[in-house]
Amino acid sequence: METQHFSYDNKIVKYFAYATIIWGVVGMLVGLLAALQLAFPVFNFNLEYTLSDVFVQSIPMR
Repeated sequence: METQHFSYDNKIVKYFAYATIIWGVVGMLVGLLAALQLAFPVFNFNLEYTLSDVFVQSIPMR
């Protein structure tokens, strides 16, 4: 009886982990920018339409 040697190709798993880390960092940076724009208007960079406008307009006013 021969012993069989298996090898796994983990390349796709490694690429998925890299993509997850990159998108996690991008998402956190966008969230940080939105939070800073809401808390401190100076982070709007004197632009007419910024991230904080999207979040403020999406909140229903009662």
